Amino acid sequence: MPKWHDRWLDELCSISSGESLPAHEQNGQFPLMGANGQIGKASKANFTDGFLVGRVGAAGEISTISSPCWASDNTLTIRPKTKVVSTKFLAHALRNLNLASIATKTAQPLLTQSQLKKQLLHLPESAIEQETIAQILDTLDTQIQKTEALIVKLEKIKEGLLHDLLTRGIDQNGELRPTPEQAPELYKESALGLIPKEWGLAHVSEIGAVITGSTPPSSDLNAWGGVHRFFTPADVKDSEPLDHTERTISDSGTRYVRLIPAEATLVVCIGSTIGKVGITSCPGATNQQINAVIPSNLWSPTFVFQAIRQHVYQIHAWAGLQAVPIVNKSTFQKMLIPKPSGQEQCRISDAVKKLEARATMERAIFEKLNKQKIALTDDLLTGRVRVTPLLPSS
Repeated sequence: MPKWHDRWLDELCSISSGESLPAHEQNGQFPLMGANGQIGKASKANFTDGFLVGRVGAAGEISTISSPCWASDNTLTIRPKTKVVSTKFLAHALRNLNLASIATKTAQPLLTQSQLKKQLLHLPESAIEQETIAQILDTLDTQIQKTEALIVKLEKIKEGLLHDLLTRGIDQNGELRPTPEQAPELYKESALGLIPKEWGLAHVSEIGAVITGSTPPSSDLNAWGGVHRFFTPADVKDSEPLDHTERTISDSGTRYVRLIPAEATLVVCIGSTIGKVGITSCPGATNQQINAVIPSNLWSPTFVFQAIRQHVYQIHAWAGLQAVPIVNKSTFQKMLIPKPSGQEQCRISDAVKKLEARATMERAIFEKLNKQKIALTDDLLTGRVRVTPLLPSS
């Protein structure tokens, strides 16, 4: 079986510093590279084929370079000695070193040549084994990137579809109505713009109960730490149902709050994050910065959440430019949302949930792939798991 050995980084690479670029040459066809990527253009190049490492500021950040660029004096340059190390293998090994952790812990973190040169790498002597390890990790990286791109694409599709669903709706045949330009006779003017003729409008006060939260006193230690979620603005996000909070309250603490059920829409109405909207997936309580909307059985909770989220601009308008933005409960209850029939609300909600389920599945795959990458990188780059059976000689 091929052996592994330890080598200092400067045995495997030529390491030096980037150079300052005169101001009159800071334009042209070549990327001007800083500590954390491209920062401009250069009229000439001083580096190609290797790696740049952030020297100051974003110290330890790594950029892979495969075409001519100018490496600024905020970088350290690494040119692999390809007779002793595979460039692709080195790319993974460098990232696994966590170079940012060895930079000075100052206001402007600094990484020096001497620090970089004395990083010890454990690697196989066989160039073929190095390439095989890199190929496995590259394949996993590609899958992670594709999954990440798909998640971004699904989010864009979701945003576009949400706009259509909340302005055009779904007819009795399960199809999106034609656009107002295609079929103006299907729409009417409203305070929210054009909406389908079958729809009405409703104030938030007509949807169901609206509950403004409260906070147990910090002096009552028995009120905190229990099974009940306590939602604050920091816990509210619109990307997924809310099931986690930084703080919880005990059974004893519930006497200070009004508990809200799952599928309540939470709207932040005070503070710098005013207008954040989320929907709960479990019971809990909120602090006084949040109004919770609990729909009656005439409304689809998912539709209410998406409609309030779509029309939350009303809250921003009411809050204006106050030093501490605030919209009180009575004003919040005047917020308008569209009101399709209960059946159409359910059709719209089902369409949203299908797309969210796909996005949730892809996010789970993305997280799983990242965990696999971390574990596999550690196994392969330490030699704990060998790729020998995959080598040609085997």
